[in-house]
Amino acid sequence: MPFSPSKPIDASFRRFGVASTLDPDGEARFVRVVKRKGDADADFEGFSVRKQGTVYEIRAAEFAGFGKGAILTVGSDRLVVKSKPESLDSHGLVLLLDVQNA
Repeated sequence: MPFSPSKPIDASFRRFGVASTLDPDGEARFVRVVKRKGDADADFEGFSVRKQGTVYEIRAAEFAGFGKGAILTVGSDRLVVKSKPESLDSHGLVLLLDVQNA
């Protein structure tokens, strides 16, 4: 059986992910997200800046069709995706969502 890079990622999201909803007022796609440390590095024209905020990991397949401005509910928190998601791995299987309260 050939190795599939998505299998360990799927297992991690099943174990550590939190049940959430994308687009709760429309399509209501149920997803799992993993919260990361609130600070992240952002690069601007050769300068690295530490920015504060809330970031979540999500499987790219679950975020397909969504982008900046998407609404995500995690527990009782209603969040909006602030910027284009960043890919976290060489296969493009996991995205990093930078969010703020909606």
